[in-house]
Amino acid sequence: MLRLSYIVTGILFLGLAYFVLALLHVTAAFAWILFIAAACLLFWRRAQVERSLAGARLSAILTAAGAASAGIGARWLQGSTTAWEWVGIPLAAVLTWGLFALMAWSRGGTLCRICGRAAKAYDCPRCLRPTCSSANCWHPTLFRCRDCHQRGVALLPLEDYAWWDVQFGSPQQGRCQHCEKIDSELEYGNDLRPCRKCDWAMCRRCWDYTNGVCQRCRQWTVSDLPSALSPFAHYLPRSSPGLERVGPRR
Repeated sequence: MLRLSYIVTGILFLGLAYFVLALLHVTAAFAWILFIAAACLLFWRRAQVERSLAGARLSAILTAAGAASAGIGARWLQGSTTAWEWVGIPLAAVLTWGLFALMAWSRGGTLCRICGRAAKAYDCPRCLRPTCSSANCWHPTLFRCRDCHQRGVALLPLEDYAWWDVQFGSPQQGRCQHCEKIDSELEYGNDLRPCRKCDWAMCRRCWDYTNGVCQRCRQWTVSDLPSALSPFAHYLPRSSPGLERVGPRR
């Protein structure tokens, strides 16, 4: 709702300014289109409404094209438009998209896909999207982006029973020592698996949440971790026998 109100406000304000400038001179109106594109870029990059760069870019393009349409539409109702003025609508959209592309290129070609403001610092191991190191976008101790943390995106193959049997052995009965749910409370397909070193049992979801690291002894890590986690391997327990094998999967 907030996003829509911002778009409508931008369309009305910028469109009115376009209409007034077009009354003065068509050239001034075309110059205003460039300002519209730049203003939309700056606003939607800084606004904390969109959660991703793609969303901010789409909102900026809609605002710019809508403002040009509103201004030209008002001119049309007045009966004083020219054929060239209608070019301003796609021009506003293309200029806005181009400014976003230029911004990304000037910062090394890759921006954070969450905030769209800072340069990439990591590729999230769970969604593989570029993410900056800001606390609003990245969890430094969990090695995942904010979106994956909020949505519970899995790193380990939760539905591959054979993989879990190879890594942990047979499932156990009892209580997860991390989330404290008993096995009968776990959702279908989730079960308890013990640490190979200290027998500390956690459910599959909690093993995934902790990136395959035992939270009791912190000396054992799942051996078959995804290759996307390899840039963070030096943060995992160094005494883990599986550390040398980080990266064979995916």
